Amino acid sequence: MPMPGEWDTAIATLSDATTIISNSSITSTTSPKPRPSSSSSLVTTESHVYIRRKLLSRRSEFLRPNNVKIKAGTWNAGNYNCWEDIKDWFKHEEGYDVYALALQEVVDINQTANFIKYIGPTVALRWKANVQASLPEGFQCVASPQLIGMLLLVFVSPTLAHGSVSTSTVGTGLMGYVGNKGGVGVRLVLGDTLRLTFINCHLAAFANAVDRRNWDASEILRRMWFDAVEKEVVGLSPDPPANAITPASGEGIDKTDIVIWCGDLNYRIDLENKDVRALLQPYMPADFPPAHNDAPSPKVASPPVPLPPTPTEAHPMAQTTLHGTIRSLLKHDQLLKARRAGKALADFKEGKVTFLPTYKYDVGKIGQWDSSEKARAPGWCDRILWRVKVPSSSTEGPSTSTEEKRRTRSYSVASDVLAAAMKDEDEVLFETGFHDDENSGSEDEDDEEDLVVSRAESPLPVYKPRNSMMSTTSRHSRNSSTDTVIYDDPSAVISTPFGDITMEQLSYTSHQLITSSDHKPVSATFSLTYPASVSDLRTKIHSEIAREVDKLENERRPVVTVIIDSTPSSDFVSFSPARYLLSQRRTITVANTGTTPAQLSFVPTGTDNRICKPYYTLSLLDTPATSSSSSSLTTGATLQPGDVINILITLLVSNKADIIALNDKSAVLDDVLVLRITGGRDIFIPISSTWLPCSYGTTLKELVRIPEGVGGFRGYKALPAIPDGPFYSAPREIYKITQFLCDGLADVVSTLWPDEKIEDKRWFSQLGWPFLESTWGYKDPERRRKVEIGVWEALDTDGEFEDLKTLRVAMEEGEEMVHKEELVEVAAEVVVKWLAGLTDGVVPEEMWEEVVKAGGEAKAAEQVCLYQSGGLELGRELQCRTTYDSLRSDGL
Repeated sequence: MPMPGEWDTAIATLSDATTIISNSSITSTTSPKPRPSSSSSLVTTESHVYIRRKLLSRRSEFLRPNNVKIKAGTWNAGNYNCWEDIKDWFKHEEGYDVYALALQEVVDINQTANFIKYIGPTVALRWKANVQASLPEGFQCVASPQLIGMLLLVFVSPTLAHGSVSTSTVGTGLMGYVGNKGGVGVRLVLGDTLRLTFINCHLAAFANAVDRRNWDASEILRRMWFDAVEKEVVGLSPDPPANAITPASGEGIDKTDIVIWCGDLNYRIDLENKDVRALLQPYMPADFPPAHNDAPSPKVASPPVPLPPTPTEAHPMAQTTLHGTIRSLLKHDQLLKARRAGKALADFKEGKVTFLPTYKYDVGKIGQWDSSEKARAPGWCDRILWRVKVPSSSTEGPSTSTEEKRRTRSYSVASDVLAAAMKDEDEVLFETGFHDDENSGSEDEDDEEDLVVSRAESPLPVYKPRNSMMSTTSRHSRNSSTDTVIYDDPSAVISTPFGDITMEQLSYTSHQLITSSDHKPVSATFSLTYPASVSDLRTKIHSEIAREVDKLENERRPVVTVIIDSTPSSDFVSFSPARYLLSQRRTITVANTGTTPAQLSFVPTGTDNRICKPYYTLSLLDTPATSSSSSSLTTGATLQPGDVINILITLLVSNKADIIALNDKSAVLDDVLVLRITGGRDIFIPISSTWLPCSYGTTLKELVRIPEGVGGFRGYKALPAIPDGPFYSAPREIYKITQFLCDGLADVVSTLWPDEKIEDKRWFSQLGWPFLESTWGYKDPERRRKVEIGVWEALDTDGEFEDLKTLRVAMEEGEEMVHKEELVEVAAEVVVKWLAGLTDGVVPEEMWEEVVKAGGEAKAAEQVCLYQSGGLELGRELQCRTTYDSLRSDGL
């Protein structure tokens, strides 16, 4: 259910924060009207937190009851290779979803070398493979943690939703930390809500080590730590969990909803060995069972052998039964007494024990107690307990438990046990629990010798009962009656705001026909019902909340509109075809049409940390296109509501390397500007243009391959296939422009008006005209650039230099006509630039020796190669002197 006032609280908390800015569309139409102001806003970094909180408040809408069945088993394998016997007792049952097998002593724990050396995966893999073989196809082993001899295997059905699997190990053996004793755990989350934990333990051995076993159990509970659950987990707590905002670093067992505790707990019976054996002897099998499971059950001695004192002497009406005997023995069970006294596992429950003690038997025999020299006393060492966590809101206050006096000796109460063994229920024999379950198996044995730590080495801490989680049954039994309550309620129901958690134990049995270890395996089955997340409903609720958040954000987010100056209207910046040296400009307008400030910046998109390709320059309108203005666009600008900025985009190709790349199509002019809005999505502004090839920066080898009539260099680059060529001994471009210069110079020199003196003419008085910049008469750079573009256009298209359409390609209508002398100066500049721009030079370096030999004069050859080697000024002067001398020889 949504928590009261949560929506208003979230709005109040987040109202003053920076808001999300949306990715506005690029449009050339009228800017949209500002949206009305709203008091509701969401912080960009907090919106996911709000969604999370809101989802948790609506859990009741997508949580539904779900039932799973669980089977747990425990077995001390005694370091015997008895993994093949798994199939005889740990079998799949129809309808079960989770299987957990707790194994102890899968390796020899009496060898101290095993405490420090690496234990390979071979043994664990064998056990895992045999369990997998006993389960249907598809079951997955989600965890298999091992701590020396302890191995816990958890298998899950493919149809069960689960996640957040985590494992943990706690050593409590030698010095309180070594893993010869301790526990391993597996935590998984079912249905995105319920934490289920399995614990496999092996506690301290020996009958008189009760306090040490109690300490071991408390240390496992205290020190076992799991990873934090995944963010998808919603849990069942009425309050949002801590990880709704900040994920926790981990969690202990106290966070677990269900704990199933399995293992060799090693608790014994506080009675004399001979008395326990005498009491149970009448119920032991008379002979060895058949080898096959489908054969008749083993025979049982009948009638039971009477024990002193006879029932009639103690109680004339009494009749002994196995169930009555077990019930009476359980009153002296160390685990039961520790639980009832609040010294160990006080908040756990255990199923009804209706089977014979699971320890200690002769290996390979049925019903034969330990016949070795040590003659260990029988006991229920192997147990399965469980706990359902009581929600903190419904936990009662701490209860006072009576501290039992520590027993230092065992005593005989055979007559009391016999007197209490009344025939009040059906007889329970072997392989029995809440249902019958018979299996068989075999292998060899080895005795257990535990490593004991003295009290001086490992002092026992004072035990503090965890009353906050004790079951109502346990507290009631310790407070309301002086008699020990033997059996726990086989079920527990815990109410949550989203439905009940119901845990019911269906069976609890040992498997007496398994003889391959000195311990008998024990298994238990459970039915668990809990509120689980329904994926489709959760997705639907999440979508609704996301739409609510989007609506809230839209009410306060800045609205940015980008208008592109183009005709006709377009969603991208379009330039005319680009030519060498031709500068083109376009503008875009960025307006804040919202009600809150918007911070904008262009961000680099390439590896060279540029916001655009080198052919483009961005600057604020009316601001010079310098590096400082570009930097301001990179660092960002803040627009208040109603503010507008105009950005100028200039396209200019003038770099030789860029021209070469564009000519061979290894680069393109198309680009995309990324306008970033802080806290929102980026706005992408495409730029488009095409390149008109230019002969500047090419090679002589390529130029001599251009055939006549294809439209010059530009037409040649457009051909689908390169002609074989070469067609000329020198480029046609050099013939064409030198011929124009000769004719143009002649025209300029021959034009002398009566009132003009030859000494005043530049071509006479300025040495090096028109090739040297210092001799030029037309020096306006913008005017010269426009004329130069026309000269390059004629050169690249095989056009006429004096054709007005070609010459004025970069000029606006109404601009002044190009004078002959002006055109000659620009053409001279172009021919020098064209020669200097040849990639492989006029004379390639590898041909230098051949030039010297052919020319016979090294000095002349050297001056020719100055074009290639960078001596342009000397080369220009050489060219000028040659032209001047030629003109003077002609009488001009």
